[in-house]
Amino acid sequence: MDAWVDAELDDAEARRIADHVRHCWDCSSAAETARLVKRSLRRLRDREPRRPAAARLERFAHRLVHR
Repeated sequence: MDAWVDAELDDAEARRIADHVRHCWDCSSAAETARLVKRSLRRLRDREPRRPAAARLERFAHRLVHR
């Protein structure tokens, strides 16, 4: 899912995943969650010093990616 969200797949594989995500509630939810987390992490990356909330969000994102 992360490779698809990050646009790292070839065109054929990306289309296959996109077709599946359109019809699968679990995968569409996972994709949207991944997008939101990645967007939040990009915003936090630019802030210093790191706050406890940023560390918690990074741990949450790590758990999502590695389940």
